[in-house]
Amino acid sequence: MKARDAILLTIALVLLTSFVGLNIAGRYVPLSWFMILGTALWAAIDSKKIQLRRYKSGISYGPVALFIAIALLWIVGFPWYLVMRYRIKTGAAVLKDGVKPERSSSMQNVFVLLAWIVLSLVAVLLIGLGYLMLFHHPR
Repeated sequence: MKARDAILLTIALVLLTSFVGLNIAGRYVPLSWFMILGTALWAAIDSKKIQLRRYKSGISYGPVALFIAIALLWIVGFPWYLVMRYRIKTGAAVLKDGVKPERSSSMQNVFVLLAWIVLSLVAVLLIGLGYLMLFHHPR
């Protein structure tokens, strides 16, 4: 994803999720917190698949460090990750010195697919719960 598109997507996600929330233990929690954690988790899992650590970038970390970095600095880290991911997928990213190109295993692809399915289901459930809490209050 190009930088402009990544920034616009990030802004759209913040706007869409900040207006919906969940009532957890009597406290209103905006859906944006779940979105931030979910996208940080996705980026961490996906970074392993695309082998982000092998490329020259200020965001080339392992999955755990990447998750923490994106979760804490999401507004900058998430679009940066999307741009770097786009560069890797299109072949425009530069490998670190001494690193040879590798192929990803089919097991990694299955793991990422399952993670995507689980995250998608969680997102749909959270959005549905938020909708129910906003528009279907018991009287």
